[in-house]
Amino acid sequence: ALRELAPKEGAVHLMLGRVYKRLGDPQRALVSLSTALDLNPKDAQVIKSAIHKLDALDDDDADDEPDGPWLRGPPAHLAVGR
Repeated sequence: ALRELAPKEGAVHLMLGRVYKRLGDPQRALVSLSTALDLNPKDAQVIKSAIHKLDALDDDDADDEPDGPWLRGPPAHLAVGR
């Protein structure tokens, strides 16, 4: 899994948090988002916004999230097949 390949990448934990939210698992989402915040404090505003959205367990919140580096794909050193 990607988490094992890049355990210190905040973007990986942010994506995992969003996946857990969509799966209806806010507890795991919070753990992943908290880890993302610890690893990547420069993105605190985006991560905290995702944490606050945990109360709204809907599937259509991706459109209102600001663009971030995680939306462009994995970091170059993690890209497979490039």
